[in-house]
Amino acid sequence: MPRGADSADSLTAGRSAGPPRRADLAQPFDPAVDAACLAWHGWDKVAAAVDRRTLHRAWTWYLTFGLEQVSFALLNGEPDHVVAQRCAAAAAWLDRTAHLKSLFA
Repeated sequence: MPRGADSADSLTAGRSAGPPRRADLAQPFDPAVDAACLAWHGWDKVAAAVDRRTLHRAWTWYLTFGLEQVSFALLNGEPDHVVAQRCAAAAAWLDRTAHLKSLFA
């Protein structure tokens, strides 16, 4: 399957989670990462596809996604201007997500 192509599988076996997940984002170690990657479809759809414990982990993973690019740039020895761009993007992510009401409040 080409990179970025949609997979025919769903979040959970036997239950439709709406549009199929992207196979290139699938994480075998924790299905909550897969669920978090689907958040752009709406948290209501994610909540319908996974159990509450997985949903909680998915929410936690989702809130880290904006910070991962900083780590990636640092670990890969990117030039200072790239690290600065990633830090600016992470700050913007935090500004956009800080106001989100927790699914578990």
